[in-house]
Amino acid sequence: MEQALSPGLTPSRLGSVCGRQTHLELKILRQIRIIILTVFSACFSTGVNSASFNLSGNYRFGGNLYKNLDLTRGNPPGRSGTTSFLEHRALIRPDIYVDDHFSVKSEWSLMQNSLANATTTPENFGAQLGGDSNQQNGTQLLYIRRAYLEWASDWGIFKFGRQPKSWGLGILYDAGNEPLNDFGTTVDRAGFQAMLGNLDLSLGYEKGAEGSVNTDHDDIDTFELSMEYTNSETLFDVGILYARNVRSAPSPTYGSSHDISIFLQKKWDRFQLGGEFVSIRQDHRSDVFGGLAQIDWTSANGWNLGLDGAVSTAGKDSSFNFHQNYQPFLILFRQNTGLKGGAASVRGGTTGASVGTATGDKDGAGAMLAKATVAYAFPKKIYKLGVDFGTAQFMRKNSSDSKNLGIEFDTHFSHKWYDNFTTYYTAGMLFPGSGLGSGAGFVWGGQIRGALVF
Repeated sequence: MEQALSPGLTPSRLGSVCGRQTHLELKILRQIRIIILTVFSACFSTGVNSASFNLSGNYRFGGNLYKNLDLTRGNPPGRSGTTSFLEHRALIRPDIYVDDHFSVKSEWSLMQNSLANATTTPENFGAQLGGDSNQQNGTQLLYIRRAYLEWASDWGIFKFGRQPKSWGLGILYDAGNEPLNDFGTTVDRAGFQAMLGNLDLSLGYEKGAEGSVNTDHDDIDTFELSMEYTNSETLFDVGILYARNVRSAPSPTYGSSHDISIFLQKKWDRFQLGGEFVSIRQDHRSDVFGGLAQIDWTSANGWNLGLDGAVSTAGKDSSFNFHQNYQPFLILFRQNTGLKGGAASVRGGTTGASVGTATGDKDGAGAMLAKATVAYAFPKKIYKLGVDFGTAQFMRKNSSDSKNLGIEFDTHFSHKWYDNFTTYYTAGMLFPGSGLGSGAGFVWGGQIRGALVF
């Protein structure tokens, strides 16, 4: 539930409240960790003496304030033009190492909004703070996100179960392992990875949907083959992936398709180049593709320059949607914009807002964007200050007023307090183009976040 800050809640008092709240939640998290360790220790001390237990994860918190995300001038009827809320999430990864060959890994989100909440959120968002957002109301749940077996054999690594998945630069698959990620690719998969020196060969079978167990007419099956070459000495990484998706069950995104992804990353001292191209050839829908190119340069005295170029094509019945964790801006392609989303979701809801998806209140699709980054890391790399600025447009206008989505300017600052704790401060301004509506108003916002990794 999103609530505006009361007039008496000043920034200093807000920081004090957040500090006390965070301290209390960290104490609760430590107690939960002790309880889990105790339970697992009791289980395995009597049954499997060789098993060991490892607990890792992260805790994040933040405050958000945005103005005019609805793109209207003034307040729409029955609503406020201001969006403000506090959020937090506790994520833990209990891993059981049976011996040198077998381990059972999992990932739990201790607080995740359920669909019973008034506002739908990303699948790994956590929960907003509010008196009515509690377990008793059914608006939060323990979300066991992943659980799978890993077998390290003499021939390679075999994994079975619900597991994370990443590939290339992350525009197709991204596991979402960073503390600030709201999404992550999770698949039900049986896969084998053979490592031959610097070459990795992977085979996988995934079950995207299992409707009625006794029939296959409502299933989604994926057959995948990938090859990746990585050389840590020359800092070179290249890979190719092919997948055949048979989607007998209806899918809102893609139909049955042949997918190919090729990526390349190369680093020379202070210069880095990366690119990924994805083609999705569908049986009964339009073929679409997406591409991302990134260039980064870091100087000896702490300056960093970066360039991003992204393309997502769209047909009359489909578009290529980047993975939601690729977030080039603070507002555009990340926040709900327009009245269509309304108050019913935040950050795109369960499906997310990403490059290629319709944004605003109409149905323009696909995207082309360019973004530049200038940043400076202060000595000792404790502080980092930077700016992002860029522009974007639809690839297919459809009923939107034009293709132009506007220009965004963001500033960001990070403070690394300790090796395991960092705070982030971001502010952004979006000057909407007519593609978001001929009368779209100026949008601005800010975010303060903290992330503890353990």
